[in-house]
Amino acid sequence: MVIAILGTIVWLFASWAGAVTVNFDESKSELIWIARKVSGAHRGQVRLKQGQLSFNKGNVSGSFVIDMNSIENLDLKGSWKTKLESHLKSEDFFHVSAYPEATFRLTSAKAVGPREYIFSGPLTIRGVTGRISFPAVWKQLGGRWALKSQIRINRLHWGITYHSAHFFDIKAIGDQMIDDHIEFELLLVADGKIRALQPEQNSQGNRDVASQGPLSEDDLR
Repeated sequence: MVIAILGTIVWLFASWAGAVTVNFDESKSELIWIARKVSGAHRGQVRLKQGQLSFNKGNVSGSFVIDMNSIENLDLKGSWKTKLESHLKSEDFFHVSAYPEATFRLTSAKAVGPREYIFSGPLTIRGVTGRISFPAVWKQLGGRWALKSQIRINRLHWGITYHSAHFFDIKAIGDQMIDDHIEFELLLVADGKIRALQPEQNSQGNRDVASQGPLSEDDLR
């Protein structure tokens, strides 16, 4: 899921000469999923395979690849954990043997307030593409930039209909009915140290990086 960068993306990267690409560290980044059903919920994670953002004179774009074979449950153990993970990888859900990757392509980044942006672009799961928008916040974690977000999607838009009340008889599936929405908690950590920006205390006692000024390309090395 430290205090995010203040100002807009345009302001932040206005001093950069030419295009700059920020790659994210797959080993430190997290993508947590939460799925709910009548009888409770399950929580797990899936791994980022590749992710980057590009900044070019105030324009922002990016691409992210998720390894769907890495789907893991975090709240069960033993055979129950294995059974759920296998089911999630099956044709009932993400069909990872045929679609081993999910992708998101950032095509729009709009500043909506201090520290806050709306990211938009096409998300492809199971070979089906739909456009999503979600809030995103920049933070600094231990000298690194990190991007944090919470995303909520309707799985039906990507053809994942298993035990949905819209496709199954509610009386037949009972407490095995699964909510149509999947929630994600996203934390993407940049793979380079940022030497120039060291957080300072602001008037509220929070660690603030806004007063340090725009980044330069050398800061990301």
